[in-house]
Amino acid sequence: MLFSYNYGYSQIANSYKLFSDPYDIHLLNDSTLVLHDYSNEDMHICLYLISTEEYGTCIVNGNGPGEVSGNLTRISVNSENEEIYVWDGGNYRFSLYDNELKFIENISLPKIEDHNFSKPSYRIPLGDNDEFLINTYKRGIFGKYYTASENKLTTLNIYDDLIDPVKKNPLLLQGKYAIDWKSNSLILTSDHSSFMVKISNSSVDYLTLGEPNIPFPKNKNEYDLALPEVSTYTHSTIDISISNNLIYVLHSGKKPKKREVLWYAVRARFEELIQKLESSNTILVYDLETGAFIEKIILEDEVYLAKVFNGSLYTLKRGKEDTLLEIRELE
Repeated sequence: MLFSYNYGYSQIANSYKLFSDPYDIHLLNDSTLVLHDYSNEDMHICLYLISTEEYGTCIVNGNGPGEVSGNLTRISVNSENEEIYVWDGGNYRFSLYDNELKFIENISLPKIEDHNFSKPSYRIPLGDNDEFLINTYKRGIFGKYYTASENKLTTLNIYDDLIDPVKKNPLLLQGKYAIDWKSNSLILTSDHSSFMVKISNSSVDYLTLGEPNIPFPKNKNEYDLALPEVSTYTHSTIDISISNNLIYVLHSGKKPKKREVLWYAVRARFEELIQKLESSNTILVYDLETGAFIEKIILEDEVYLAKVFNGSLYTLKRGKEDTLLEIRELE
């Protein structure tokens, strides 16, 4: 393994103001972001034109055709075809939009004959009309892989030997994910512990857990994967992206001092503490094929979102008034 603590990217950044505080960002192409922004009451999903610092089309919040409720929303962007998929948990529908955020269609659940098929918590597109269907709350089920070419649904459950270490965590899939559209593969990570799982071709390719794959101190409940108390918060995936057969994970790796936790608790400012913990200066890089840890990229500024796209690093950090988008070339 190569443990690199160099910056790994250009120190010269192009900076842009977002005039908002996005919950998530996705790269549609080199010049356009898809923003998921709860601070906008009427429109949570918008295009942002990087070079002009202007907003393009937005999806209106609502219950009508092409609208989004704003509740339990997940966005997947296929930059290969410049298509945008939105899972709308509030309206319980899965929709496809074009590169200008124009509504194309709602995608029906796969119809499988003679199959006990319960409603998923959310759906993840994987290319070629394949999907991964997540059921977070049904104990014993990891998820279901739908292969469109065979009209086949394969159940992945937690009794598989490879997934066995994480079977005790009922919040297993409350985390981040990234899609490799070229191979119809999915990388899932956890918000609350140190595992990463790759799913492709209706099976689990690999699961990584703990050190040395995660080069940070272990959570005291690491192998039961119980949620850590705030005072032992050392693991968290904040953001994830895939580019050129590499996985880039923005990771907190932070642990507050007990005195610091007490200070925030007395003042009822836990949200502020969590926001502080979820700022990071570390990106962990993994091999997409094997899941092996390759290197750290140490950022000089604390950021709260970071994605890699076409050889460039896109980071967000909160300023006094506006959120700052910085773009640098990776070395």
